Amino acid sequence: MFTRLVQLGITSSEKFHRQWGATMITVSVCLGSACHLKGANGVLEAFLALIEKHQAQASVQMAGNFCQGRCTEGVVVQIDDHLLTNVTRDQVHEIFLKYILKIGDKT
Repeated sequence: MFTRLVQLGITSSEKFHRQWGATMITVSVCLGSACHLKGANGVLEAFLALIEKHQAQASVQMAGNFCQGRCTEGVVVQIDDHLLTNVTRDQVHEIFLKYILKIGDKT
């Protein structure tokens, strides 16, 4: 794939997205103290592992942030405009399929 991108004159994922109109998906995991205690690190690690497994580094940007103001609602994950609460490590695969790979129900 990288060889093909170089043949097209594309050498970075940013340039690829800009040139071909592809959109970068931003996944932000709250790493505030309440989310940390409820498993935010495990959620973050699960997303990173799936990004690597599916070779989605060029289309997914991971971010960490502090307090989303929803401390009583478990680990908070924002994927572009979608705010998800009470996210657990076990749910990350399903979330990844739905919001990143766009497979399955989009409710």
